[in-house]
Formats: sequence, C-alpha cells, structure tokens
Amino acid sequence: MNTRVSRTARWNPRLVEEPLAGAASEPVPLVSDLYNNAAFGWLPTSERLSPFAVFDASTGPFLPVLAAGGTSMVFERARYDGGSDDLPLVQRRRILGVYRYDFTSGRDDRAGFDAVQGKDASVFYAPSPDGTALAIAQQWWPAWRPGVRSVVSEHRVSLTVGGFSDEPPRTVLELSGVLEPTGESSVVQWSPDGSTVAVSMMTFTPRGSLQRTTLIADVTTGAHTQVPAALLGSVAWDHEGHRLLVVGDDDVPRVLDTRTGTSTPVPALGARVAPVNSAGRPRALGWADERRLLVAVCRGTTTRVCVLDPDEGIVATRVRWTAGPLDSVRLAPMPLGFWS
Repeated sequence: MNTRVSRTARWNPRLVEEPLAGAASEPVPLVSDLYNNAAFGWLPTSERLSPFAVFDASTGPFLPVLAAGGTSMVFERARYDGGSDDLPLVQRRRILGVYRYDFTSGRDDRAGFDAVQGKDASVFYAPSPDGTALAIAQQWWPAWRPGVRSVVSEHRVSLTVGGFSDEPPRTVLELSGVLEPTGESSVVQWSPDGSTVAVSMMTFTPRGSLQRTTLIADVTTGAHTQVPAALLGSVAWDHEGHRLLVVGDDDVPRVLDTRTGTSTPVPALGARVAPVNSAGRPRALGWADERRLLVAVCRGTTTRVCVLDPDEGIVATRVRWTAGPLDSVRLAPMPLGFWS
C-alpha cells in the first residue's frame, strides 16, 4: 500500500462523495475548517478528499483533532442551554465531554473527563501517539458568577491526562493563565515518544501583563518548564521529539531545542508569522521530516500544502485544493517519509 503523497494530488471539496466513516484502511491526514467545525480526511491511495461523518450537528463535533497516523479522531461535544436572553450565548455553552471516534471499528467513546463549566470555560486536547489516552488543557474562572465582570488574572489553566476506561483522569498541573490559540496552531500537542506534552497559553509577567508561553510537561510527574513562545502549527514536534516549532510575542517563527533551551529563527518563514488566510505567504503547519517543514500557501481560491526547505526557501507542492470551503489547515502527525 502506498501511503505517500503523490506530487500531483489535488483536493476539491466540492467533488467529494461519501463521508469517511469506519474501516479506514490507510493513514488519513486531516484538513480542518476551524471556523465551521468541518473536517476532511485525505485518502492517499485514491487521492480523494472525503468529509468525516458528522454524528450530531446540534452538539458537534467541535474542534476535531486527528490522532497520529489518522487512526482516530478526537472532538468536543457542546450544547447551548436555554436561559435568559440577557445572558451572553458564551455563558450558556455547556461542554458535554471529549470523545474519540475510531475509524476502524466505528466506535464512539467518551473520555472519563468532566470539564469545568461557566464563563470563559474551554477545553483543548491532544490524543497520545497510540491514541489510547488524552491530554486535556482546560481554562476556567473560579470566581465566575452571573453578572460579575471577568478578571483575567484570576483565570486558571489545568492539564489533565486520562483515557477512555473507568480509570479516573489525573490532573498533572494547575496554574494561573489563559488558553488562547495562535492562528491555526494546536494548543495541546503530545511528543512522539508519549512522555511529554506541550501546551500553549498566556501567562502573567511580574508586571501583570500577558505573554505567550509554552509549557513542556512530563505526563507522569507533572514536572515542567516554560518557554516564552507559543506552539506554531499543528505538528509542532519534530519526529524525534527534541525540537518544537514556536513563535514568540515578536511573531518570529523559531525552532526550539528542548534539550538545550536554545531557539533559532526560521528565515524561510519571514520576519513574522503569516496570519490565517494571508494571500501568498506561507503559514507554518509543522514538521514534514527531520529537517524540512510543512506550510500552507493560499492564492486566490487555491490552497497548497507544501514542503519547505527552511535554509534555502525551496517550496515543493505536495497537494492542493481549489474553490473549497477550507479556510484553515491542520494536519495529523504522519509517519516519517509520508511527505517525502
């Protein structure tokens, strides 16, 4: 079975046929429309883009994330409760849980995790490399009461590790901060060896201002370090789990070596990270292999996923789609060599 990307592959979401459901027999990378909570899987052998099956449009799935190799999809379910029209809609949002859909068995499982509800409550998550566990970062405001103005400095963030069995989830750490996605980047990302989780958030400086921060936490002990930068892209970890693609408050993309703590700019991505849907400028998606990066480039109605040489700036198109509804691109971590 050929699981590599054909250099001539084209995606056209207007021409897709049957939704992608169970019994997927090959790795499936993910293309995601973050604004409409739509997700599409690309089947390498047939070079066809298919939408993931929607289970219940009234409650999700929201924020779909694909496990490494495209074996399963994790997503959030939520609903908006009734109540006073004076209460903002975001305060009526109730998180029903985080779920996993297995493409082989077609089974839909709920993680053993109950989110904190209330104003500004949100969850972000990442499946472990083998797809059996989840790392869930959640944000809430402990002092929330209807009619009380939110105080940002009182917001809390926690990192929880759990699975889909009866075993209770473990809270690995908790601290002050705010979860805030950077463009199309994924907030939570699990290292390839399964030992470490990286979480993007905003933390408070001694002067009380917010700054971009990435927590790099051991999933067993909770021991963690902080670096003043946010995760960049949806495949920010390299295949060896030693380097992270990050972006600081100056919007300069960098490669962070987690062993030494040093970071180096990526000249080929420009002086500043490209915003979502920027025309003609590459948007970083993550690592293609040990050295090259994956980027998305939009021009007119065409979006391309390309492999970028970070030193020489050479861009090689791998797949593209035209006139489709996909405004954002997030990919699943794929086996080494998939994008070669």
